[in-house]
Amino acid sequence: MAVLEGKKKAGSFWKAIPPVKTYEIGKIALEGGINRFDTAEAYGRGRSEASLAEALKTHNISPDDVVIATKW
Repeated sequence: MAVLEGKKKAGSFWKAIPPVKTYEIGKIALEGGINRFDTAEAYGRGRSEASLAEALKTHNISPDDVVIATKW
């Protein structure tokens, strides 16, 4: 399962999401079986990729169990 959302269109291309919200979103996504994530260095004021890594680590999800698309 994958959820796709254009962050630039949604108005949060450069807006940082609070860590507690990132955790909640990640938890719901992972528990719901979402295994594809799209991120970029520019998203979330440069924290998107690190936040995703932290969420996967917190939930004991191996990078081998998900598909991560990132861009520069």
